[in-house]
Amino acid sequence: MDVESISSTGEMLLIQQRHSLVRVARVGLLARAPLGGAAPRPMMNDVADADWGPDNQIAVARYVDGHFRIEYPIGHALYEPSAGYVKQRARFA
Repeated sequence: MDVESISSTGEMLLIQQRHSLVRVARVGLLARAPLGGAAPRPMMNDVADADWGPDNQIAVARYVDGHFRIEYPIGHALYEPSAGYVKQRARFA
């Protein structure tokens, strides 16, 4: 399990069950959990990276229909190349 980000309100974004998808990318199950120690709540599969936005919405880089895309908030595609992958680890300032 990897901790991806911690929000200003005390929640963690985690990626569980990470596995290799293609040579350059690993994806897993995105989950969120309070810092207090409750069990993580699963959210979506095939996520490579995730972060909290300034408004506590969640941004993800995920694998959908044979390619990666960036969504912010979840469900709203901001960037979607026709092939290939999206460079990971872009973070909000």
